[in-house]
Amino acid sequence: MFGCGVPHREADKLEEQEGAEGTDALAALGSNQGVDATGGTKQVDEKTSAVCVINATGTIQMTNKVLLKMFGYRKGELEGKNVSMLMPQPYSGRHNGYLRNYQTTGVPKILDQTQEMVALHKEHYVFPITLCVTRVSGVGAEAMFMGVMKPAVEDSASVKAWVMPGAALLH
Repeated sequence: MFGCGVPHREADKLEEQEGAEGTDALAALGSNQGVDATGGTKQVDEKTSAVCVINATGTIQMTNKVLLKMFGYRKGELEGKNVSMLMPQPYSGRHNGYLRNYQTTGVPKILDQTQEMVALHKEHYVFPITLCVTRVSGVGAEAMFMGVMKPAVEDSASVKAWVMPGAALLH
């Protein structure tokens, strides 16, 4: 199944299935969700996880219903747009540079790691998420990436603050 560290042959197999059978590749991911000892996603349950697939320039190729609901969008509003629209500043302004840097150096910064971040809702408020991004196919300018997101798990023993230009979010 897909997750951080996914074998590329599995991604290629799903792409072939989608092209040959006309099925949704996300539906073929199955419904088992697992988390490894480090908190990374081993398998993706597309019914409970928000999933976004982008190309090497950051253009959204595919999203699932969970992502649309989480971010407040309707079907068709995100495909063809840059994924940076789902991020607040300063992340959105830097994201395309991160993609270009990965294309030219091949050195990943966040791939295959689970991280807590903030996301930007369509209604212009930020909210905490857990994100894992993995390369699912291709290299360089042909690379495709899949981001799997869930709302961040609240820890009642701590308070988190994200400071952004002109605002702060306490969680």
